[in-house]
Amino acid sequence: MSVSALVATNLAAAGAAVSWMIVDWVMKGKPSAVGIAVGAVCGLVAVTPASGFVTVSSAIIIGLVAGVVSNFVANWRAAKTKIDDSLDVFACHGMSGVWGSIATGLLATTLVNDVNGLFYGNVDLLVAQVLSVIVVAAYSFVGSYLLLRVINIFSPLRVSSEEESTGLDLSQHGEEAYDLGF
Repeated sequence: MSVSALVATNLAAAGAAVSWMIVDWVMKGKPSAVGIAVGAVCGLVAVTPASGFVTVSSAIIIGLVAGVVSNFVANWRAAKTKIDDSLDVFACHGMSGVWGSIATGLLATTLVNDVNGLFYGNVDLLVAQVLSVIVVAAYSFVGSYLLLRVINIFSPLRVSSEEESTGLDLSQHGEEAYDLGF
């Protein structure tokens, strides 16, 4: 089983890297090395819950879908929102993790481990996976919100507009990181 998980992990990362690259090529006219690397991470994230439960071909499908979905979410966030997520953490880890958890409920098979998913006749695993995603998302949102509110009382989470205009290197650290000689 560990060899199967290793191969599934590797191929899901490759599938997501390729699908992210293709989406970039179609949407932006050219792929980027950073995009391909982010796509690979999306594949790793997506296959993590499934790697010990799915076949090699299912792992590739999980990776391919993760790269496309996460790329679309990253592009949507950049174009349509003011959310500050410059590293696309939510698109990469959040969406790929949700997809991978649900895909486990769809694609798990007793050929690899001792449980089947929906595509092999077991709806219970899919229900459990979807319920788990909902519970974890709600818990994470509420917990993060409360913790950030408490932290903000003692240490503001956002710098002032003046500090941001000055630059965080200077305003927060008292030094200039880049002396370009201008």
